[in-house]
Amino acid sequence: MCVHGSPLTSNGKMAPLAAPTDPTRTKPPKTSNPPWDAEERMLALDLYLRRQTASKTDHDVIRLSAVLNDRAARLGISGDDVFRNPAGVALKLANFAALTPHAVGSRTTRPAVSAWRDGYAPKPVAPTTPAAKQSSSRCSDR
Repeated sequence: MCVHGSPLTSNGKMAPLAAPTDPTRTKPPKTSNPPWDAEERMLALDLYLRRQTASKTDHDVIRLSAVLNDRAARLGISGDDVFRNPAGVALKLANFAALTPHAVGSRTTRPAVSAWRDGYAPKPVAPTTPAAKQSSSRCSDR
């Protein structure tokens, strides 16, 4: 309770300020874009493997954003005004960068991990020379 119209309460502390309310003003409903599907992730992963990382101003990132938006329109997929925009495409490339060996401990999305493993994660290479095969077989006996 304020003392004599003062912003101070009876114990001498400042009274909390109340936010003005306007009953006619409402926030627009928060919309979210659908998750990236497998084909979108593979297209982004292909760009990542060709370019590694790129910014939202990169020509290839802008082009992929346009391709993804055209594809969504053809398939009847809708989103808000930032649906698959260049910033989102660049962020997806950063998600893939977090999966590379030098980024141990980085956080990324499960679908990005899945796309990486299913499509492009380095596979073990079988030895091709007799010496390498013999060395490999010795290591597996231990």
